[in-house]
Amino acid sequence: MKKKLLSILLIIIISLFYIYSMITLYNKLVSNNKTLIQSALEKAIDVDKDIRFKQLNAPIWIGAVPKDTTEYTTLEHENKPTIRIKRSDTTKKMGQTEKLNHVLQTFLHIENPVNVNVLDSIFNHELQKKALKAQTAIGYIDNISGKNITNRTDSIFFRSVCTTDTLTYGIRNEVSFIGYAKIPTLYIINQGKYQILGISFIWLTTFIFLSLWGFSIKKSQNKLDAEIIDSVLDTPSDSLRQISKELLLDKKLCLLIKDDRKIKLTSQSVQIIELLLCNTDYYLSYDELIFKLWGKVECKGQERLTQSIKRLRESLKWCPEITIENIRKEGYRLVIKSE
Repeated sequence: MKKKLLSILLIIIISLFYIYSMITLYNKLVSNNKTLIQSALEKAIDVDKDIRFKQLNAPIWIGAVPKDTTEYTTLEHENKPTIRIKRSDTTKKMGQTEKLNHVLQTFLHIENPVNVNVLDSIFNHELQKKALKAQTAIGYIDNISGKNITNRTDSIFFRSVCTTDTLTYGIRNEVSFIGYAKIPTLYIINQGKYQILGISFIWLTTFIFLSLWGFSIKKSQNKLDAEIIDSVLDTPSDSLRQISKELLLDKKLCLLIKDDRKIKLTSQSVQIIELLLCNTDYYLSYDELIFKLWGKVECKGQERLTQSIKRLRESLKWCPEITIENIRKEGYRLVIKSE
């Protein structure tokens, strides 16, 4: 019985480990897709910036404020609109491409602001180029005015989406973007199909092994039970009592046996059955039973007898062929229904 419980416990443990492994793998795949989505959003923002700048049809000159000029010095270059980049700790750390990108976002923030629907369309297209078909949304934050715009208002959509990190642009961090993508579960599973199959195979193999092990334990137990019954049948006749044609009582092993079914009894229960069987009509009075079981009892003999009969009846629930009948205010009778 202990080995069977151990088998069940091990199956539960490996099943929990399997669930944990699958959740961990799924989260890892989602994390990998988050990197892909982040990259697609950065590309979409860059494409959108170029489109908005071309729409203005306004060639500009970008330059830095010379060291020997004041902050408010106006620079001119071929009569073109001039965007001045003031040196700061932030701009010093930027490369030329990054600096240009931030300057254009600052310029476009005023001249041609973001259209979130257009940006979302570009974002979705960039994901499709990466073979990821997903529902998307864009969150746009104007850090100057505090305006926060999202092109989706469906709250259900946002409950199960992969969210990018916030991307902020502009010399003064004027604008921020957040990308949302609802990735199909089948797409994620397909990405990790080999890992999933591997983990599932290990779990299934272990599950089958433990199940067969538990089954073999049960078979071994059944074989042992059969050997016990055989040993009972081979026991000397003085320890066996034939109750009915099909019912045997083994006084030595305290077993009630019918065919391949057996019921374990206490030694006292066996004694009570034996006492009743040895008397006419299988009947004994309360006092006779008490005396034969415990001798002369000063007090609480009836209470002890009642508890003993109760335990015997509990055991005999599994053997409806015999019952203990209470003759009110007189005694007990053993009733053998198979006779």
